[in-house]
Amino acid sequence: MNTIVHTFNDLTSLSTFGAEKIADCILGAVEQNGLCTLVLAGGTTPRLLYEHLAEMSKKSGTLPWHKTHLFWGDERFVPPTDVRSNYLMVAKTLLSGIEIPPRNIHPMETSGRPVDAAAAYQRHIQTFFTEEAGRAPGEMPVFDLVLLGMGADGHTASLFPGSDALREQHKLVVPATAPAGVEPVDRITLTLPVLCHAEQVMFVISGPDKKKICDEIQRDRLQAAAHYPAANITATNELLWIVARE
Repeated sequence: MNTIVHTFNDLTSLSTFGAEKIADCILGAVEQNGLCTLVLAGGTTPRLLYEHLAEMSKKSGTLPWHKTHLFWGDERFVPPTDVRSNYLMVAKTLLSGIEIPPRNIHPMETSGRPVDAAAAYQRHIQTFFTEEAGRAPGEMPVFDLVLLGMGADGHTASLFPGSDALREQHKLVVPATAPAGVEPVDRITLTLPVLCHAEQVMFVISGPDKKKICDEIQRDRLQAAAHYPAANITATNELLWIVARE
């Protein structure tokens, strides 16, 4: 695995670079495999990146969204119209600015019980990779690119420090519980096994506190993994950290 860290002075520079990397990944995956599978991050930091990606796509007109499939790394267990929804954030910043078939958009359902929603999303991923990506039934899915954020406590997706979800070795998607004081409490999240099987993983983080954690992880990933879930993330080929100081 090749680990690369790029540091930027501001979020605008980071977002421009990140959008270009995503565009390159989409074009490369479609050329090589006929389709691209992309896992999107929620939170606040990727908003501007998604806006840049939509604007870039509109200007160039070359990104093959009809062959690109969008998944989510985690979701807060709220309706898709809730302002806290990761899906809604992506819909406003990215989906509204690109032409992509509805069938290529794969959000996490947030109705019923989190445990059932997690199981349903796992089945959906497995069916997609078997029928659309040519994977054998039961084989671990391999996403082309996974985008991840990181919290001030070192969590990523909805994998929080001390969470039972961190110990999951077999399931692709599990329900998760945020720590006290973090709302909403109920989440569903992809697990470490499927995240770490991605061809490429790109962390998108901003701010001095998160940069400090990133620096700790780069100095000694194994030691940092005991404290920060993000330090447990690997990738098949490339693990990229793009960090804004602001």
